[in-house]
Amino acid sequence: MAKVLIMEDDLDLADQWTRALHSAGHEVWVAKRNGEAERLCSEIRFDLAIVDLFIADATGNLIPEGGLLLITHLRNPMLIGTPEWGRAIPILAVTGGIRTGDFDPIEYAVHAGANTGLPKPVTPEVLAAAAACLLEDGESIR
Repeated sequence: MAKVLIMEDDLDLADQWTRALHSAGHEVWVAKRNGEAERLCSEIRFDLAIVDLFIADATGNLIPEGGLLLITHLRNPMLIGTPEWGRAIPILAVTGGIRTGDFDPIEYAVHAGANTGLPKPVTPEVLAAAAACLLEDGESIR
């Protein structure tokens, strides 16, 4: 049984993903914002992080507390409060952001430290399969 952190601001989507991961036998914690996710990371040693790259506020505007900040926090041992296990945890980035010109949000997330990424919408079944691959050997189905 793996401990999985989901950082996702769409709680309906996070609930669907949580149910799929519970069905696969995993324990799941959900955070809506980076600060909440970092607090959970200080309390729990996770085996996988599923991170929404772009988080919106109540009015729908993107805020800087998105998944890229959490990825940076987990991967950078020089930051205060970064858990030691954060450098090795598999990270699956998910995003509703679209590729525009030379900017590919998933590629950007991988450069920031994510293992791989999936574009939204992501069905619970696809997310659970990607999680299983990452938990098994760090490889992606992408």
